[in-house]
Amino acid sequence: MTLLYLAAIRRDFEQSLRVARIVAVLSPEVSGSHEYERLRLSVLFRMRFYVIKIRLHMGTVAQPQILTLGQMVTSLAMQMEEAMARLGERAALAAELALQSER
Repeated sequence: MTLLYLAAIRRDFEQSLRVARIVAVLSPEVSGSHEYERLRLSVLFRMRFYVIKIRLHMGTVAQPQILTLGQMVTSLAMQMEEAMARLGERAALAAELALQSER
């Protein structure tokens, strides 16, 4: 059961990374430091994921580590929601400005 939960956490993380890449393409303010941070987070997540998975196969339950991994995914998902909201606000503002310039 724990391995299934761990797999679900990984799927959620990978989905959030895909969203992060899309947001990065759409956002004019993405810098090298943002890209580096995403890479760093990805490497850190994968290392922790595999250590936890190995410990689970060895029979050592690592509940606090699993919770920390889940928190990483939740944090990334929240950051992506905030970034998408900012992009939506910018798009709405751009549309409003375009409408005003046509008048």
